[in-house]
Amino acid sequence: MASEYYESALELRQKQTKLYKDVIDLVQSLPKRSVIKAFVNGVSSCFLCEPLTLEVTAGCSCGRFFEQHPTIIEDTEGERLEIFLHALLEGSCKCIMLNPEIKTSRDGTQRSTKTWLHVAAALGCHELMEALINKSCLNLNTATSLYFHTPLSLAVMQTKGQLVSWLCNQPELNPNIKSKNEKHTPLVDAILAEKYHIVEILVQSSKIDINAKNFRSETPLIIATRMNNARLVKILLAARADHSIPTLDGSLPLMLAINSGPQVVKEFVKAKVPLNSLDPFGESAVTLALRNTYTDIVAILVDGGADCRANPDLPALVLAANLGHMDTLMYLLDQGGQHPDQGDTLGWTALHFASMRGLARAVGFLLDRGADPNCITMELSTPLALSVFHKHFVVSELLQAYGGDVNICDLDLDSPLHFAAFNGDEDTVQSLLCNGANACIMNRVGATPLFNAVVSGSPDVVRLLLPHYVDHCLHAESQGFNYTVFSNKSDLHFPAARSPLWAAANLATKTGLALVRLLLLAGYNASCEDWIHLREFPANLQIDSEEGKEYRALLRELLIDSACTPRSLMSLCRCVVRRALGPGGHRKVNQLSGVPRKVKNFILLRQI
Repeated sequence: MASEYYESALELRQKQTKLYKDVIDLVQSLPKRSVIKAFVNGVSSCFLCEPLTLEVTAGCSCGRFFEQHPTIIEDTEGERLEIFLHALLEGSCKCIMLNPEIKTSRDGTQRSTKTWLHVAAALGCHELMEALINKSCLNLNTATSLYFHTPLSLAVMQTKGQLVSWLCNQPELNPNIKSKNEKHTPLVDAILAEKYHIVEILVQSSKIDINAKNFRSETPLIIATRMNNARLVKILLAARADHSIPTLDGSLPLMLAINSGPQVVKEFVKAKVPLNSLDPFGESAVTLALRNTYTDIVAILVDGGADCRANPDLPALVLAANLGHMDTLMYLLDQGGQHPDQGDTLGWTALHFASMRGLARAVGFLLDRGADPNCITMELSTPLALSVFHKHFVVSELLQAYGGDVNICDLDLDSPLHFAAFNGDEDTVQSLLCNGANACIMNRVGATPLFNAVVSGSPDVVRLLLPHYVDHCLHAESQGFNYTVFSNKSDLHFPAARSPLWAAANLATKTGLALVRLLLLAGYNASCEDWIHLREFPANLQIDSEEGKEYRALLRELLIDSACTPRSLMSLCRCVVRRALGPGGHRKVNQLSGVPRKVKNFILLRQI
């Protein structure tokens, strides 16, 4: 085109440079519409159709500066304007002109282009824009070559509401052209700059794509939500922005709003956005707010109609107890209308989780609000069993005070006393026994609380339990459960069934020696243990090392002597009496009339 109308490209650039300066001077003089129209009409339409070009390097910012010029008022004045006009005249940016190698070879350069419509838009003059369109064949949707700025995006950048409104009314305008890298539409540019008036103008356009995504697949509503901007969210929702379009990770705008503050969440509630949708992880807006301890946002959602059980696997009340969020727990019970005994699909209630976590305040609050202390999960676990298993003495005491049943067994037939004995928790064992716990109960693999106490090496607990046992229960063999993790507590402790005496000997320590002596004093019949007669002692008792050698020798000697020596007549008599009274019959001993106190103490194993 240049060769057809001009002697050289230099001549074209000279004329464009002069016109560029004249246009800036004209707009700055604030002329009437008629003056602008006359000025444009005085320029050849063919000349106006010639693009303005500038050669730039691939790594410099000169291209962006050129394509946006003169959006900044300082760039239209004095020395800064002269520098720009000089570059336009030369056809190359300063980075090229200052580098002889690039200037000669042109390697790594690219051409930046724009039209006179971009200049008019950057100046924010809609009268000039209108005159240029009427005079020439310039396309309103032409984008600059490097950064894809359109006249509309530049008008948005300049915050020229009148020009933006005029452009949106042009039938040929496409308001959804995206920038090159970020893939931002003019609407997104206005949102990011928080230009509320411009946003309101753009969303009213019938051609605007209010849900156009950027390079992160984020819609304008998602972007506004991430910005924590309630006013922008309100504008977009009022313009019917799609609130069901998620982010790449599946988060809906409402979910993102949880971290954007209560004002943003209120706008979603006011717009009647569905509040019970779930993200890919099964989280609802309520549970997300709860996880972040935003009780005020939980209240906004619940008051707005959100269902606290939107996901039956994750009821809000149960989650609040699990996380120990007291404020939310109190709100949900006192104002949110939630029943204290509601559970998840596995039967776990808020009281189960609070008990397992040892949250005494939460447990007390739930019990005061009517929570059932004996509610069970699908595995028949009670809050008391969970508190005992996890060694929360204060919580276990609280549950028993509110009527927690000490003898409810789970699917493995384990009772709270089984757990307390295995933990070696003397205080809890004493408390459970005082409240009527059955000491002789056997679980699914035949283990008694006494067996568990022996396995865990707890002489004090064994001493508490022994008075409750008679011959049969005292000698009960079992493989035992390995209570390390509650969810995996059914792992077996021993590969084969063992007796309590064998389990005590297996410790092969000073503690093991003490346990064996306690069992023998209680009337344990070592002569019925074939492994002693065959000298098939536990492996730990046969280790050949100096450490603990003394105790291992004493243990072997004690076991052999006990197996080979008949029990005393008094011991046999005690066993007969205790057997006649039955398991737990020690409570009847004090009722025996005519029996001296010393004899009663002997029957009750007080000497151990």
